[in-house]
Amino acid sequence: MRTVVHRVAVDEMSVRNFIEKEKTGFYARLGVFKPKPEEVVCEAVTLTYEPYVTAKANYTIDYYRKKVYPIRVEATVKEVIIFDKTLPPSGSQISLEAKERVTTSVPAYICLDKNGKEIDPKKLPAGVEELDSQRVLRDLGSRLRSPATTTDSIVSIMRSRIAKRPQDMERIVDELFEVTELSAIYTPIYEARLRHLKSGVIKVVPVSGITGKVYSV
Repeated sequence: MRTVVHRVAVDEMSVRNFIEKEKTGFYARLGVFKPKPEEVVCEAVTLTYEPYVTAKANYTIDYYRKKVYPIRVEATVKEVIIFDKTLPPSGSQISLEAKERVTTSVPAYICLDKNGKEIDPKKLPAGVEELDSQRVLRDLGSRLRSPATTTDSIVSIMRSRIAKRPQDMERIVDELFEVTELSAIYTPIYEARLRHLKSGVIKVVPVSGITGKVYSV
């Protein structure tokens, strides 16, 4: 599995300034009634790394299938001989039975979030990759969130989605299912822990370490 770690583009102080400016909005009622700024405090800002898993696969099958070709003939025709086989007309046509050799290839792409839920690939965070993602990964420790999806489960999902034999298949010449790409992508997310002093309500606001905006998928 290929590992990609996105480089942090926004520092913690910038995130704190953003949260300080927007903090009352996270406690707004009906989108209008907001608490006073002094009633909401930011207790901590923690940098974590959210995982995504992407995979590409391809299913190819080479097989034979039966095929009947209708061929129109003149009304005066009594029989047609093809390869020493006599075909009597039915109405104004004959039915030529044959076998076709067919090859089909079906690609698939999937993107899963940290909970193993499939998401639109367009929503996958984009960022600059660390030069040595493996080294950075080892240094992250507890800040690294593990994906809920295993490699085996991803392969199983892809196989069930595209590895489907045709219903008109008679004989298989060759069949191949392969995962052509499998990547784990870790993107930096700041988690700002807010507390409403009057109610005691705690909210954790995720902020992208790439864009500096509230993070959502």
